[in-house]
Amino acid sequence: MNPTSQGTAKYLETQILTASPEQLVVLMYNGALRFLGEAKAAMEAHDIPRQADRIHRAQKILMRLMSTLNLELGGEIASNLLALYMHFFDKLTDASINDDATALAFVYDQMRVLRDAFQEAERTARTENAVRVQTGGRSAG
Repeated sequence: MNPTSQGTAKYLETQILTASPEQLVVLMYNGALRFLGEAKAAMEAHDIPRQADRIHRAQKILMRLMSTLNLELGGEIASNLLALYMHFFDKLTDASINDDATALAFVYDQMRVLRDAFQEAERTARTENAVRVQTGGRSAG
């Protein structure tokens, strides 16, 4: 591993080890989006092994996202996310088997929307936590 790769790996490791649960979800989405983007480029280049690998990596992240859902506490939202993740997984399987750029783009676009929503929720939670700390746990209003 070259020094730049080592530095990047160390940075990512630190980011993961110090992240809140909300930030970890955003990081997983970012990873999936990166792999989907790489899969698209591989598909356009007709690099089937790389395409399959990148789709598989995105599917592994989807499986991790599925495994972190708490269906009891999360209720309908968690159930809906599970159904979406399963649908995305199936679409990615179709994309890989059938060389389907449309299915790949669909999953990428939907995951980007979800990532943006989770990113905003994470920012809101961080802001609310900072206000609670500054006010000693009292409401700011």
